[in-house]
Parts: sequence; C-alpha cells; structure tokens
Amino acid sequence: SLTKTGFQFYYLPTVYIMVFITGLVGNSLAIWMFVCHMRPWSSISVYMFNLALADFCYVLSLPFLIFYYFNKTDWIFGDVLCRLQRFIFHVNLYGSILFLTCISVHRYTGVVHPLKSLGRLKKKNA
Repeated sequence: SLTKTGFQFYYLPTVYIMVFITGLVGNSLAIWMFVCHMRPWSSISVYMFNLALADFCYVLSLPFLIFYYFNKTDWIFGDVLCRLQRFIFHVNLYGSILFLTCISVHRYTGVVHPLKSLGRLKKKNA
C-alpha cells in the first residue's frame, strides 16, 4: 500500500522528474520553434508562445521541489527561494489558465461568429 510518506518521498519526486524532463524538452522546443521558425506570428502563436514560456519558467523551478522531496521535506534553500518557488508556481498556474482561456475564447469567436471576428482576431489584439 502507498502511504502518505511513500507517496511524498517516492511517487512525487518520480513524477516531478518526468515532468521536468518532458517539460524542459517540450517547452524548449516550442519556444525555439516560435522564435526561430514561425513567421509571421498569428494571435494564437502569441498565446501559445506565452503559455510555453510560463510553463518553461515553472519547469525551471522543479529541481528544487525534487530535491525537497528527496531530502524528506527538509527545505535547505532558504526562505527567499522557498517563497520564489511558490510564487513561480502560482504565476504559472494562473498564467496558464489565462492563456488557455484566451485561446478558447479566440477559437469560440472564430467558430461561432466568423464574420464578426475577421477584423478582431489579429496579432495586435492578442
């Protein structure tokens, strides 16, 4: 049986390591594609670039959480880094929700009101 202790010290670090590796590779690739290979950007590209950037910032904070759980929940990085790590988590959480909502509203407007949205769904409005 998976106890709370086993969950914290074995399952969470393992999942965070997998998220770190896939997130680092995936978001790095996405940011590289947006910056180097996508011209011109559409409004959806702007939203998706910002979503990838927010997720990339969160991925960079994961090694601290991984170490925290491997170290049996003993935070050794100081109060400032603890607060910064939690701040980055919440900025990513709400930023990701915002960008996904913007993409959904953009898609909804384009499908439900295609003629009205022609002039409004531009890159400068993103």
